[in-house]
Order: sequence, then structure tokens, then C-alpha cells
Amino acid sequence: MNATTNTIEAGTIVRAPRVVATVSTGVRKGLVVDTFGDSAFLVWFYGAGDAKTETRLVMKREMTEVGSVGDLSERMLSRLLGGMTEDGPARAMGFKIHRLRAQLRSARRGY
Repeated sequence: MNATTNTIEAGTIVRAPRVVATVSTGVRKGLVVDTFGDSAFLVWFYGAGDAKTETRLVMKREMTEVGSVGDLSERMLSRLLGGMTEDGPARAMGFKIHRLRAQLRSARRGY
């Protein structure tokens, strides 16, 4: 699936190159937390650290869509919440993830 044909929005899981100090550290999974127009996105590489330090600007042509945050398990949503900070760039996405996790938890417990 090529990202150039899809509409990418906040909450989309993507594969993109993680660049640190102009050096690519390889292609990793990330969570789109914000958009900058139609061609640039703020992506949190959640496997590399917390949202405050591992959020990078990624161009649309560099990304491939993998899924959405709604496809993740309750356990993975809990891990994502653990990596979010109250004042970081992914704060608004944290509210969405918290709500999804609560819905999955209620369904599991039968509420």
C-alpha cells in the first residue's frame, strides 16, 4: 500500500525512515500524531522512546500506511499511553488512545 494514494491522518500507523541528526537509523513503525499541510506529518516512533523525544517530521512520500490506532490491542494501547507525556506533541492523540483503551477494557470485562 503506497502512502501517496491514501489520506493519512492523526492516528495512522505508518512505516517510515527514522532520521536522527541527518542519519537514517532504518525504517520503523510510527504513529502519526499531527499533520502539517498535505505533505508533512509529525510521527512518533514509539518503539524508540517516549513521544517527547522521539517525534520526527516525516514527508508523505517516505511513509507507507500500515493500519490505524483502532487496530491495536488493549495491551499495545497501554504501552503507547506509557510513552506519552502530558506536555508533549502527542498529547491530543493520548486522549484518543485512552478512550479506545477504555472501550476495549469495558468490552473485555463485559460492562
